[in-house]
Amino acid sequence: MGATHVGFWLKQEGGSGVEAAFRRADARGDGFGAYNLGAVLLERGEAAEAEVAFRRAEGRGHVGGAVGVWRVLWDRGDLRGAEQSYRRAVDAGDARGAFGLGALLAEMEDHDRADQAFALADRLGDADASLWLGRRLKWRRDMLGAEAALSRAYSRGT
Repeated sequence: MGATHVGFWLKQEGGSGVEAAFRRADARGDGFGAYNLGAVLLERGEAAEAEVAFRRAEGRGHVGGAVGVWRVLWDRGDLRGAEQSYRRAVDAGDARGAFGLGALLAEMEDHDRADQAFALADRLGDADASLWLGRRLKWRRDMLGAEAALSRAYSRGT
């Protein structure tokens, strides 16, 4: 984890060597290092190399890797691949993955499954999911459910 911490410190300080630090962490088998390398590469517009790094991160147990793969696939227009990627994050119990799946399904106009994904993310404690779920329940005229979800969103700081 040392090289990953160095990469974060360099990034905070605006110093050079951020990518090199994350590459060292990745080379040592660190899933977090691979994820952060993917993020640096994606930020720079190197989507293909970022996807490979995100997949390594996911393979090493870093759930953020699945979310990173989603970002690449979404940008590529591969919505089914993006959905599968988010489902892997959800299967790992990741609240942000469940929220992202809900947003993706809503974009695909699969509203029932989107609401199920938002509800799962809400149960897992995601404040944004509570807010979105509350809005969607209000739209469906479930005022009691909407009020409860929006109350959770507020209590979680949204």
